[in-house]
Amino acid sequence: MSSRKRKETNNKKLKFRKLENATVKNTTINNDSTTTTDNHIEEEKSPALKIPPEIFIKMCQNLAPSDLLSLSRVCKLYSEYLCSKESSTTQNIWRNARIEHLTSLILPPPVGFDERDYVRLVLERGCHFCNNTPRVKKVYWAFCFRACHNCLIKNIISESDLYQQSVLFREPAPLVPYIIRINNLKYERFFYIKHVNEIYLEWEGINDHDRTDWINRKKCECLEYMEKVDAHEKAEYREALFKTKEKELLKQIRAEAIEQKLDEMRNETDHEGNHYQKKYLKGCPSYNNARAQSRPLTERSWKILKGKLRREYLDVANSYRLEQELLTKALVSIN
Repeated sequence: MSSRKRKETNNKKLKFRKLENATVKNTTINNDSTTTTDNHIEEEKSPALKIPPEIFIKMCQNLAPSDLLSLSRVCKLYSEYLCSKESSTTQNIWRNARIEHLTSLILPPPVGFDERDYVRLVLERGCHFCNNTPRVKKVYWAFCFRACHNCLIKNIISESDLYQQSVLFREPAPLVPYIIRINNLKYERFFYIKHVNEIYLEWEGINDHDRTDWINRKKCECLEYMEKVDAHEKAEYREALFKTKEKELLKQIRAEAIEQKLDEMRNETDHEGNHYQKKYLKGCPSYNNARAQSRPLTERSWKILKGKLRREYLDVANSYRLEQELLTKALVSIN
């Protein structure tokens, strides 16, 4: 092949690579908007994108934080409206939604978090490190992240281990935020390794004669920070307690409604023409499953439950009668 032909071939390959790269770049999915260039072309034709910003702001003012998160992922334009960290209007939208709808988040965002990040930290699920545990929802407020058990262990270090490594962590009061965990059958402070590394670097840059003042300042900063952490954890606990009590109340209301329906069902007859007995109905698996739920008992859900009870009733009744017969025979043989 001549040098001219080789050059033309190489140029074609190069152009193909550039085009290929450009195509990949244009179809890259944005984490917030989850849209592609093709979708944006279609979106530009949508009337929803012609809404004036001031109207869009009014629309968002009464939305819950979860709805705002969903809306911010609809398209690039909505993402720009709702994900701006500099816009005071955007921050006010998220702040008002948080205060109105999330009673556990009455406190201001942690240091370094804007209003949207604050909401995402609590409402979204998944480990911040591995992304392999999508159901993780536990927030470690001292570190401001969600983590599965394995990733948490990999990213924290105990106070006893740090004590052996550096005089910096032999102070009676901690210099960085911490969580309390059981270690070797006793409670101990654990620190985020990232925070430990950061404070080491800062420590190394301090002059010897300034280190005492620096340590005292860090102790005060940590104490203030942990007071905020404690407030977040207490608010979270109160919210969880309220939800638990609310769920138990709903379960009680549902159970009472089921009991009333069973009383009404006693006036009906089974496949053998006998009236339903409540003790047999309560022995049906569907009855116990239904009582464990907290959803309201609607007419439709009762109709479904009633059908299951009818199908299970004869087996339960026959099993109960058989047990009674065996028990009677056993008592007779003893006498």
